[in-house]
Amino acid sequence: MQTTLVSLQDQAAIGLLPDDVDMHEIMYQLYVLDKIRKGQEAVEQGKTITSEESYSAHMTSSPRQPLFCRWLR
Repeated sequence: MQTTLVSLQDQAAIGLLPDDVDMHEIMYQLYVLDKIRKGQEAVEQGKTITSEESYSAHMTSSPRQPLFCRWLR
């Protein structure tokens, strides 16, 4: 059986949930907090790209180029 440590931030977030919350909602809350934390770490480490870089990368690799162009307008 795998043991998982829950941080104090996670415990606080779980404590803010309603009393009748089910396990799926708790797991989703922890998932979202983990994704936010990882995103913040990526920003601190400079592992980000600009909107222009994202757009350029998509435009050079996507076969659905015209649809994407219309969506951005």
